Amino acid sequence: PVYNGRDTIAYCLDSVLAQTCKDLEICVSDNASTDGTAEILRSYAAQHARLRIQAQPSNIGAAANFDAVRKMARGKYFMWLGSDDRICPSYIEKLVGELEKNPSSRAAQAATIVINDEGEIVRRAYYDSLVNPNLRGPIAQAINMLSFRKEIRNRKLNFFIYGVYDRRAVERLAPVLPEQVR
Repeated sequence: PVYNGRDTIAYCLDSVLAQTCKDLEICVSDNASTDGTAEILRSYAAQHARLRIQAQPSNIGAAANFDAVRKMARGKYFMWLGSDDRICPSYIEKLVGELEKNPSSRAAQAATIVINDEGEIVRRAYYDSLVNPNLRGPIAQAINMLSFRKEIRNRKLNFFIYGVYDRRAVERLAPVLPEQVR
């Protein structure tokens, strides 16, 4: 999903296109950007057949734009990536590999490195017992995601969006999400 991502969308797309896992469908929902993002997307789509773009006629809000990307996806696995995010070249291959090795798993997630505009590492976020989905039950995970304690919210930086998911599991969750998120 992207909205007015002119300054970052190329870095994001380049990181996805550089993945060692080449069997990728790349879906982008442009949330009626007004800053030239659409032109950048069209340029990339003209060069890369696996890139599909959906241009929203008007701004539908961030949550609905994330859901628009989910609805576009057709593959076995699925992931969200913000337009200002970048991933290492083996990111998808490694996470899909973990899912393939563990067929009962529905998600594989990785640590996150936050960098500033100068490319300097600001923060590293790793899983621990508070945010590792393998170490906590579903109720504890939900409580963690919704925690009012700032130190817990800050530690779960990479919990939800950063990872690769079994697309069918994400589809099963969609009906239970609040209407404003769908």
